Amino acid sequence: MTVRQIRIVPKLIPIFSGDSFVRAAWGGRGSGKTRSFALMAALKGYQFGMAGISGMLLCARQFQNSLAESSLEEIKYDFLQDYYNFSGFNSTATTQIKRL
Repeated sequence: MTVRQIRIVPKLIPIFSGDSFVRAAWGGRGSGKTRSFALMAALKGYQFGMAGISGMLLCARQFQNSLAESSLEEIKYDFLQDYYNFSGFNSTATTQIKRL
């Protein structure tokens, strides 16, 4: 097993520790929540894929103006390449906003 170090907001580390079906954070702007959740969603997807686990990861947020400002853009962002080489993997992402 390969061990990597990742950088997320220190206050969010307890949220991602241990097993949990749902993880959430709330608060003001500019604290790194979206980027940390995007990184951890991508990391979990990678871990599940390597373990042969299929399924779906849902990343949601209360409000967004457009796809350009959404968490989806954070997940697709190139900073993930700092941590992992995804070139051998195919990923599919939904590019539409669904109101629940």
